[in-house]
Amino acid sequence: MRVFSRWQRAIGTRKVFARRCEPLTCRRCTGSQVAVGCTDVCWLDGSTNNRQPLPMPLHTLEGPAFQFVKLQAALRERQREERARHALEDVHQQLARVGVLQAERLQEKIGEYLDGTDIQVIEDFDEHLLAGHGILMEDLPLERLQQFLEDPSIFEKGSRTVDEIRQQLYGRGRMPILAAEAQAEACVHHEVSRRRREFAIEHIAEASALREFLEEQKIHADAGRGALTGGTKRLWLPWVNAMTTVLSDGEAVQRKGAGSKTFLALTKLGLEPELLAIITCQNVLNLLMLPCFRNKDEMQENARHNRFGEVPFATAATRVGEAVEDELMWQRIAAHESGHGTKSEGAMKPELLEMRRLRQAFRDRTQSVPIGAALVDLLIDCSALRVPGMHIDSKVVADGQLADCVPPREELELEKALVYGKRRETRTKVVGYLSLHPLARARMESEGDMLHFIKPKMQPMVIPPLPWQPCGDSPQGPYILHKSGFVRTTSEQMTQLRSYSASRSAGVMDFLGRVPWRINGRILDLIREARQRGLAIGGIPPNEDPPVPDVPDESDPDYQVLRLRRLNAERRCRELRSERPTFELKLRSAEDFVNAEKLYFPHNVDFRGRCYPLPPHLNHMGDDVSRALLMFSESKPLGSEGLFWSKVSVANLHGKNKISLEDRVRWVDDRKDIILQVAKDPFSPESIEHWADADDGPWQVLARYLELAEVYSRPGLEEEFRSHLPVHVDGSCNGLQHYAALGRDLAGGEAVNLLPNDKPQDVYTVVLKIVIDKVNADAALPVHVQTESPEGRPPSQDQGHLARRLLELGILQRKVVKQTIMTICYGVTAAVGVDMLTSIGWL
Repeated sequence: MRVFSRWQRAIGTRKVFARRCEPLTCRRCTGSQVAVGCTDVCWLDGSTNNRQPLPMPLHTLEGPAFQFVKLQAALRERQREERARHALEDVHQQLARVGVLQAERLQEKIGEYLDGTDIQVIEDFDEHLLAGHGILMEDLPLERLQQFLEDPSIFEKGSRTVDEIRQQLYGRGRMPILAAEAQAEACVHHEVSRRRREFAIEHIAEASALREFLEEQKIHADAGRGALTGGTKRLWLPWVNAMTTVLSDGEAVQRKGAGSKTFLALTKLGLEPELLAIITCQNVLNLLMLPCFRNKDEMQENARHNRFGEVPFATAATRVGEAVEDELMWQRIAAHESGHGTKSEGAMKPELLEMRRLRQAFRDRTQSVPIGAALVDLLIDCSALRVPGMHIDSKVVADGQLADCVPPREELELEKALVYGKRRETRTKVVGYLSLHPLARARMESEGDMLHFIKPKMQPMVIPPLPWQPCGDSPQGPYILHKSGFVRTTSEQMTQLRSYSASRSAGVMDFLGRVPWRINGRILDLIREARQRGLAIGGIPPNEDPPVPDVPDESDPDYQVLRLRRLNAERRCRELRSERPTFELKLRSAEDFVNAEKLYFPHNVDFRGRCYPLPPHLNHMGDDVSRALLMFSESKPLGSEGLFWSKVSVANLHGKNKISLEDRVRWVDDRKDIILQVAKDPFSPESIEHWADADDGPWQVLARYLELAEVYSRPGLEEEFRSHLPVHVDGSCNGLQHYAALGRDLAGGEAVNLLPNDKPQDVYTVVLKIVIDKVNADAALPVHVQTESPEGRPPSQDQGHLARRLLELGILQRKVVKQTIMTICYGVTAAVGVDMLTSIGWL
């Protein structure tokens, strides 16, 4: 059965347009009937209980990608239907009718359903819990099943019981991942639940992204920018191309006959044809997406006749004409400011141009309205819309009536998306109106079209990622629902690998994605505790902004120093406004997946071939907090080598990576008492100072301390301890390592540890020493006395003054030169180097 619910809402009737169908026995529902289409058309009462089956069963979730897209759309549509309110009551009545009155009996039916048996009433129950509440029915304990059999209202939307059930099953997380206590009480344990759980996680992520998109779209529409949202752009961009073609065509039919004078004036405005087309489309659609009433009586009249999305033609022409006039004015101002304007334009200041526009408003409007009318008229001609077969005629819908039988259209046809019509308002007054074709408005508001523009935040997976298939016209990614490109690029065409086989690279990404991880629950609890105590340690952003000093007096001898302090304080406040939500997203993601026994991070590559995890907020290549929150799901005995490298990792995180490996291990062994003290009470004043100020990762240091404390508590069995923590190993400026190897550069190779040496070398310190020597040489130059230049500009500082200033401020440090040294191998420019130093607060 095909239901046109969109037209049902627009017409305001309880009847549904559908095909008359012949019944056939359904393979999935023995004893029931489903409808197969024929060409007969009839009216059906909207209260009918027949529903189209889901595109794929929820207990298998097997099929091509487009079927999953249809499944998502079907689940969202079902939840919006009025019948969804009574779905649970229907399920309860059907269960009672077949004698399922005990939780054990319902448990048995759920098990049969997950085994592959098609049971319609169980599928309805599953559909409601999964789509409406993000709950898998097999996760429910028997007591909750019995509670539902006695009172089906516990799963109604907005019910407090639903929140209690989710808390009982999944703890504080938003994702349907069972807590350890709830796993033992789940009514059914089935292998297919893992795939269903992953589907539910991705469905929740996409639903959240869609909700944010709709909220942003509403903000744009309320502000009069409704044409700027993604789904709307997809509709009118072809119109822009068509209008541009006509405006650029010297032989266009509009250049001859009636209205040709105004059309020719369009081509002489000096604006690009594409710009004129964009201005027209945006302004007309913005008007059509906003309420457009000239008075209260007109608003009430339109409400009575169910008219929406209409705008008088004169209003649209005036708005477009004024927008074109404004664009011309601003282009002249820009030409004057850049010095490329004409002599008359160059003689005018922007303020004079604005005053001139205001003084000549009436005369300019008499010229702008015909231009706007010509553009709107051209838009009507170019606004083509493909109408599929079996579409309800626009005139029928606009009149608010449906004929008893509407003949179907078998082929796609082109219709005008903008409909022009006239309406008599008085005996002597006829007003022309513009309105959107119903199908055009439906596409602008369609969630299916919006999903093309939604980029949901990728989440870690709870099942091994699907193998990458990046080549061909239909590439497949690792997720069940999410679409992701194998190559990270803003160009969609670069992700379509047709001529190049990426199977070898895809195999590497598949291998990385199949490594199982899990959340380090102890570190997560400690981060929560530090957050609750308000401890701004280890990269946790403080809850309050630092105080910003007052604006200093220019006559103060320390004006420059005070001004720099104020600027740094303001910059820190801006950074905190970004750091706080970023930190909360990491913490939220960890809380969502803390119950998962195994997490997987799919990988893809950038244009250089470097691989990165797809989940952006929390991954093992993130900052210190992200790395500390993650550990391997599978543990292995440390052994002698594992214990050795675990201690080396602790020393590296403390910044002791410039001494030999053996010295690093001895340094950690000498801190055994400190490690035991920190593990006992990490937040005591005596403990915090030993880990919170670690150079390269305080929270990773704390995770290591906690594990080493357990190792030390097992004397004689240290090497048998099973560890989950990874050891991160990094190269010494990989770019320079490649350069030194390719060039057979012995000095460079030694600086980046390509040659054997007793102690690790540090190329950043080597370069820093060279820079300091040059700055000291410049600082020794004599003081240069400067005078004001003839143009009155401030004098440039001599090199000696700048060098002495650098030494006074103590700017020359290892971390200052490190950024530019690391990136110089990748083509960084001097301007980008300045930006990097500015971003870390040194300039």
